[in-house]
Amino acid sequence: MIPCIIPMGQSIRARLNWLFSQSCFRHSACWFSHRPDATTVQPIIIILRMTNLFILKPEGKATNSRRLRVFYGWSKLNSVRKRKAISVIFENARQSEARSLNFISRMQETVYIRYQTESEALDGFHCNRMFTEYSVFMDSKSVNGSLDAALKENMIADSKNLTQPELDAISDKLHHSYRSVYK
Repeated sequence: MIPCIIPMGQSIRARLNWLFSQSCFRHSACWFSHRPDATTVQPIIIILRMTNLFILKPEGKATNSRRLRVFYGWSKLNSVRKRKAISVIFENARQSEARSLNFISRMQETVYIRYQTESEALDGFHCNRMFTEYSVFMDSKSVNGSLDAALKENMIADSKNLTQPELDAISDKLHHSYRSVYK
């Protein structure tokens, strides 16, 4: 535990910005202890503990730093979901493994799983849901039922975050599993 005393004359945002400007505290979890009444002028004591489970971002959000995943597959058709589609599901936060995989298996036939890049994981901090799904529908105007056009559209969407060999691997796995999923 590393105690750190910060002066009271600043706002909480200014204190957090100062704290994260210190290089030794960049990857530490923070627990705040302070007096609830505003009449006492005493310094706030911040206790830092080195851990890899939670990181307090400069915006003040505690986030789970375990690596988040992306699930690629084909959407399962039922009475609610009636359109064939490439289903890409992003994790926004982690929960128990069994519960995550149970939900994913109800939504899609998963063919490929990868970890999110840093830029993709930042988008999940602003979501209030556990998962975000993006779909490329096979009957949309741009795809018009063509499997190759759907795979190309998915590759274009992922091209900023992934390397070409990984894009090709995802495309191949989706292409080979299409016939077995939609008989």
